[in-house]
Parts: sequence; C-alpha cells; structure tokens
Amino acid sequence: GDKSAGMINENLPFNRSFQAAAGCLVVHMLITYIIKNVIFSKAVLRNTAPEYAHPHDTRARSWLAHNAVVLGVLACAWLIANVVPFFSDAVDLLGASFT
Repeated sequence: GDKSAGMINENLPFNRSFQAAAGCLVVHMLITYIIKNVIFSKAVLRNTAPEYAHPHDTRARSWLAHNAVVLGVLACAWLIANVVPFFSDAVDLLGASFT
C-alpha cells in the first residue's frame, strides 16, 4: 500500500516469499519483453527487409533476418539499460511522473 517505501521486494524478508516474488517479477518481465519485442521486431523487419517479413515465409534467409533483428533489438535494449547509470532512478521518476 501507500505505507511501504521503495520497491515491493525491499520490504520482504529474504525467505521463500522473497524468492517467489522475485520469480514472479522475472516471469512478468520476460513475458512483457517477448510481447513487446515481437511487435517491434516485426515492424523493424518490415521496414528494413520487407521481402523477408511475411509470417508464412519459411526460407532460411527469412529466419536468419528475423533472428538478426530480434538479437539486435535485445542487444540495443541491454546496451541502453547499462549505459544509463541512473536507470532505476529514471524509472522511478518516470513512474512517479506518469501515474
């Protein structure tokens, strides 16, 4: 509720409940990333190589193009998250500003 300070997991003792909450957060982040990455990667592939962007195209070159775009997006996301030294502070600021 509004009486807790900081992140939810900072208020839990380190035991099974903390581990379960951390596992749920990891699953949540992976599912969110996969959903957003599929849509974004399709858009990037359609704009960069439209001849390989058809969803029913099973050629090896289409799979390679799709995988290259997905790995490129993953690398960019990792790089941006690690370049910004105050990433958690920026997330807190944006969350407080827009909610």
